Amino acid sequence: MSGTRHMAGLLMALIVAYAVTGILLLILALCMYKFGWKVRTVEFGITILYIVASAVSGFVAGGHMQSKKYLWGCLSGALYALLLFTISIIVNKGCAGLVDNGISTFFLCLGGGMFGGMIR
Repeated sequence: MSGTRHMAGLLMALIVAYAVTGILLLILALCMYKFGWKVRTVEFGITILYIVASAVSGFVAGGHMQSKKYLWGCLSGALYALLLFTISIIVNKGCAGLVDNGISTFFLCLGGGMFGGMIR
């Protein structure tokens, strides 16, 4: 399989993951507004959102590959997390809050992506 096909699969996986992220963030914001959820509940929801979005990313990436789908899913989860970190650094103008939650978020996205690739 050519490198271009691999890159196209990963790009498609990331696009789908960020579309899922946007939709789930809208739903989370609506629930927060409607039900008056506290900060801890919303933080938990965001953690679940990251896992679900990276699992979807791994599922899509695994669908484009013929073998080692779990590794491609893992890679898509890692790319998803790295793009999250990049956006966070740009928006926050630094990486102050990233150090605290960054490592656990990275491994959650890695695991979610691998899970998504495995179920494909």
